Parts: sequence; structure tokens; C-alpha cells
Amino acid sequence: MSKSPREGLALLLVLIVITMLSLSAYTFTSLMMAENESAVLHGQQLQARAAVDSGVSQISYFLEQEPLVREDLGGTYINPDLFQAQLVIDHPQPRGRARFAVLAPEMSEDGYFGGMRFGLEDESGRLNLNSLNMEVPDIVGDPDEVTDVTSGSAIGDLGSLIGQGGGSGSGSGSASSDEDEDAEEEDIEVDKSGRTMLMQLPGMTVDTADAILDWLDEDDDPRQYGAEYDYYGGLAEPYAPKNGPLESLEELLLVRGVTPELLFGRDTNRNGIIDLHEQEIIIPEDLGDGTLDRGWSAYLTLYSAEKNTTRDGFARIDLNGDDLELLYEELSTVLDPGWATFIVAYRQFGPYNSPEDQEGGGRSSSSAERVPPGDQPLDFTRSGRVPLTQVLDLVGVDVRAQLDGGEDPVILECPFPNEPLLMGSYMPRLMEYCTVVPDPIIPARININRAPYTVLMTIPGMTTEMADSIINGRDVADIEFDEEFQNETWLLSRAILTLEEMREMMPYMTARGDVFRSQIVGYFDEGEIAARSEVIFDATSAAPRILFWRDISHLGRGYPTELLGVDLTDSTED
Repeated sequence: MSKSPREGLALLLVLIVITMLSLSAYTFTSLMMAENESAVLHGQQLQARAAVDSGVSQISYFLEQEPLVREDLGGTYINPDLFQAQLVIDHPQPRGRARFAVLAPEMSEDGYFGGMRFGLEDESGRLNLNSLNMEVPDIVGDPDEVTDVTSGSAIGDLGSLIGQGGGSGSGSGSASSDEDEDAEEEDIEVDKSGRTMLMQLPGMTVDTADAILDWLDEDDDPRQYGAEYDYYGGLAEPYAPKNGPLESLEELLLVRGVTPELLFGRDTNRNGIIDLHEQEIIIPEDLGDGTLDRGWSAYLTLYSAEKNTTRDGFARIDLNGDDLELLYEELSTVLDPGWATFIVAYRQFGPYNSPEDQEGGGRSSSSAERVPPGDQPLDFTRSGRVPLTQVLDLVGVDVRAQLDGGEDPVILECPFPNEPLLMGSYMPRLMEYCTVVPDPIIPARININRAPYTVLMTIPGMTTEMADSIINGRDVADIEFDEEFQNETWLLSRAILTLEEMREMMPYMTARGDVFRSQIVGYFDEGEIAARSEVIFDATSAAPRILFWRDISHLGRGYPTELLGVDLTDSTED
């Protein structure tokens, strides 16, 4: 029986409706599947960020401990037990198993960056921009004559400006002449200006160094080769210089002469590794030695500081305290009583120079009795009229003291001889427990145990020979566990610096730091979802605080999961 045309049309319409409904259902299902996948990916992204947060908590807990406890837990430099592939979310399948890893740049044996490690980076291994000396001398001659600022030497009229002197006295950091022996004893004034320190950065020019200092200082007067408002106000999009401390290193990109290539180098994804696609980046100022691979940002900081405490967390003894009886008691509890007697007597009477010493005749043969310091009685009512500028003031000097109840003064022989072989026996204890800085926190000194070669060269008076000796004398992986290297004066016992050179450089050097930088990666054992942050922790207080936190997840995971650490075992039960 044939169907009417109306029935055929109705059937066609039904087929069309069914098709449309099917397509709609398919589209809706696809959208819901995409939405579900998006929700899953978003959830994983949140889990990856939570893994980063777990890494932050782990680091904070670790930094709450005193240095000796940190050493027992594996230390800050290389510690995969605490900082590699730490499981946060357990899951039967690798795709759902979340972890975090904490990474920092590795340093090669010659003091340059190379590779990565699982640990923290000491900010005191960098040059603190906000603490630079703003006073700079004018340059005589053409600044373009500077051709070798990374080696600690300069060409032409800048020979005395850039890294030529290492302090007063003779030695590897002092100018000398084979034809004139007196020149070896002549004091060389070390240039301690911020310009000289900045000039040690690879690719730095005098123009850019002065411009950076002009950006930091409070006035509007341009330096010899600097730039102030007159320059920045004349740009197509004018702005004013900061004229104050930086809040982030990225602010330097506003300074005349600073480019992204100079500041960040080739390492565009900030993973500390020059990937294949980054090797093609051209930096005109590059010297070809890898020093600009990570740019100036690898050598600069705004945050370095250290606690003025012993390794077990107790405040050091201020040798310039007013209460001399209390000073003696505090010193006697941790040091030899003879040392305590000598230090208090020094505060009361100062160093003794006999007439023979003043005339160059050597040690005194004075009629005053010479005695080694012991538990001799002291008159604690006598004020401490002679302050110490450094702990090193005690080295190699005698004290002519009037003992309590004694009729004639005696000469207390120095228990701290200026002999490198003997310094290793007393200097670690003296530096560990004593200080002349009353503040609980000391900012901006450079950690000679952690600084790369480039940063070592920024220390005023540093020479290439000194820097090479420091690098050859340390083992960056194990140095935090060796008692000899816990204070910067190991440079004396190793005869790397003379006493006078050490005096000049000591305000700029330390052997420890308590502000740490970390790059934390949250990731899964399988899949591409990851989160990455750069975090700086201040551990100078009892409860570490976060000074800086930057999310760099947009730059990608940065590292293969094989390096971070994974477990690809599928533990789902059949």
C-alpha cells in the first residue's frame, strides 16, 4: 500500500529531527568530555601548585633548624633526600602521583655555573645591589679603554680603579716593583666604589655601571657617565628614575644600557640550563666563556644577609660591650681564660708598641715583665677605652696592662700569633664566638664559600690569583660540613691572604648566609602538567619568612621528569 505524500514528508521530518538530535547529543557529549578533561587538567594544575606549596613548607621547616641540625639533615647545597622527587599525592597510577623537587644551579670546580642540583642557593653568594657604595671616583681618560674587567685588571688609566689592590701591605693584592723594594711596603688604597664592583660583571660598561648607581642613589645629579631624570624624561615614553633601593631585579630593565639579554642571558626559561633553542641567542657582549649564559641575574641579589650567631644558634659575644666583667665571664665560658684576660686587657689598654717596635727593631725587650695571659686579676672598674674595629685587631699584638693589685705593669703576650700555620688552631673558635658588630643580623656580605668566580671578583681588592686560590681551596659540595671553613678567616690559615689584606676585605666577606633562593617544581610522574615557582626565604629570624615569590609556570616545567625523579610503576590491582 503506497504512502501519501504527506506521510512521506512527515517521515522525512522525523529523520531530520532525529539526525539533529543525534548531532546535538554528540556535540553536547563532546563538549562535556572536553569540559571534563578541562576540569581534570585544571584540578591537576591545582594539585601541581599545591605540590609547590608543600615544597615551600618543607623548606621553611628545614630552615627553622639551626645550622648544625641542617647539616645532620643533609645540608643546604646537595640534599636529594629532602629536595628530590618528594611524594605529595600518592596514587595507583603515575598520572595521578604528584611530587615536588627543589633545584638550584650547580657550580663547577673552576667556579662557574654548570648543571643543576637538588638544594638551596645561598643569596650571600651574590652581589647585593641595594648595598653598593654610591661614592665613585671620576675616571681620567676614555672609559672605552677598559677591555678586560672580568680578569681583575684594566687597560690604560683605569689600572688603579678596577681590582688592582687587595689591601694595605705587601702580598698578592699589593702593587710591587722589582726595582724598588720600598714600593712593596707602600699601602695601596683599594677602590671600594660600587662602580668598581659592578665593572666585574661580564659585559658591564662604565656608562651602564654609572647609570645603575644613578638609578639607586637619592639625588638627581648624574654621575660622570650616568643618567638621571634629564635622560629618562626625554624618552618617547618618559619616566623618572627610582632614586632608591630596587624592589626587583627586573627594575634594572628600565635603566639605560641594561637589556634583557644582559640581565637574563640565554636562559629564557629560567631553568639554569642552556637548552638547544637557547644556544642560538646572540649576546653581543658575550665573552664566550659562559659567564653570560644566565645573565647578570645569576650574580645579583637584593636580599643577602646572615645571622650574627654561632652555628648552634647562640648570639656571638660583642667584644665592644661596656660591662667588662660580664664580657670576661661570657668569654671564659666558651674560650680559654687567658684569651678572655687578653681581650679585656686590650679593651682597657690597647695594643702595645714598644720603642724598639716603633723603630723597627722587632719585639720588645722592655724591662716590664712579659707573661703569657692566664687568669691574672683585672680591675673591671677600669673602662674599656679602646674599641675593636675587627676581631683581627687582636692578632699579632701585645698588651701592656696594669693588673689589679700589681705595682708594675706587665706585658701580656699575644695568644693570637700572626702565623698562618697557627691561625688554624685558634681563629675558628675566636671567629665563631666573637664579634664587633652589635646587630643581630649582618647584611650584604659575600659568601666566599658559595660565590662563583665572577662574584668573588667584585670584592674590593680581590685579584685573579686570590680568587683562583679560594676556588681551588674549597669544595662547594662538602664545605658546609667542614669546621675549618665556617668562618672567612680560613683564607688566613691557608695563607691565601695576608693579615692586612684580610683586614681590608673582611667587611665584604663571610663564610655563611641565611637567605636562600629556591626553584620549586610541582609535577606528576606522568604527563605534562606542572607548576614552577621561584621563592626566596629569609632564615635570619626564628620563623623563616618569604621575601619573594614568583610563579614561573608559564615558562614550562623546565626539566625532564627523569631528572626530577619519577616512579612509573602502575600499582592498580587487577
